[in-house]
Amino acid sequence: MSLESPGVLSHLTSWLTSCELHLMRTLSCNLYAAIPRLTWELIVCKFSTSESIRHLSTVFPNVWCLRVQDALLDEMPTPNLLVSWLDKYWKLRELMLTRVTCISVFNVHLLAEELTKVAIRECYQLEQVLVDPTDLPSLHQLDLSSCAQLVRVHVTSKVLENLDLSCNDNLQYLVLDLERVVDLDLSFLKSLTYLCIRSSSLRRLNLRGYNHLTPNTMSINCPNLQFVVVQGTSILVEDLNKTEFSDKMFLLPDTA
Repeated sequence: MSLESPGVLSHLTSWLTSCELHLMRTLSCNLYAAIPRLTWELIVCKFSTSESIRHLSTVFPNVWCLRVQDALLDEMPTPNLLVSWLDKYWKLRELMLTRVTCISVFNVHLLAEELTKVAIRECYQLEQVLVDPTDLPSLHQLDLSSCAQLVRVHVTSKVLENLDLSCNDNLQYLVLDLERVVDLDLSFLKSLTYLCIRSSSLRRLNLRGYNHLTPNTMSINCPNLQFVVVQGTSILVEDLNKTEFSDKMFLLPDTA
């Protein structure tokens, strides 16, 4: 309810002097003006046009965490629509899309030097994720959980520390080249038919429940592994770290 509404004014004038009421009005105006500038986390729900993102980025210029959820968009947001957050000041640090669908092709291409966390969760149209270290050089957390149509994931990163691929029952192709991840839980990705991992930092790896994965469809080079779970698979611990790797195995595919 507005401070200027008759009901509020009649109540305030009964116990405030005119000077005190004027001061409260001034403070209220200053607060309304300051709220957009002091908003660092923004949740956007149930909107249908990606242009709304552009408008919000000008109204709330200092947002560092943007959550978009339960939205049906005409097209996916592009870096141009996020330009006010992804400018030379690099304010936006975290971007989360939850239950977002798109009338056109679901395609997200992010070029952001300071994004540290990206989450794309429960987005059933998402089919492929390709992460290049030059596009997201500061990315520390990547959450791609519960994307029902996700088939292919290819991640190359020097700084990524946390990767969540849980509840992706249709994921078939997974290539990871990671230099910071210590724990990796890839259990129960039951449709996975190809797995390639290179990581000198990885200590613990969970491959439980890989029904279709065999030593011939798997390449793992993790020389510092200390704990591996292969229960429910045809993989033996001896099958790990046998393959000779080449950099070509980790090149991102041509998406043109």
